[in-house]
Amino acid sequence: MLNLKIILLGMLVAVACVQAGGAASVVAKKSTAKGFSYSLETHMQFVEECSQGANRNVCECVFRKIKQQYSENDYWRLEKAQKTRNRVR
Repeated sequence: MLNLKIILLGMLVAVACVQAGGAASVVAKKSTAKGFSYSLETHMQFVEECSQGANRNVCECVFRKIKQQYSENDYWRLEKAQKTRNRVR
């Protein structure tokens, strides 16, 4: 399974590159144009935790990128796996 930190780091790098160029809910359903929908609670929790170590706007952008590729259920599975790995270390 993909390591969530690597995914997020890659997305942060992509966002940083875009910004450097001048550009700045519970059951998920796939939409060909917009990605998946997430609950407001998941959105707020992600942004709050992320913004403890990064710019809030970057966190919002990363969250949008995550929503494009992963269902909310997949996101929580990855989050749980990451926390389990961190406890083992």
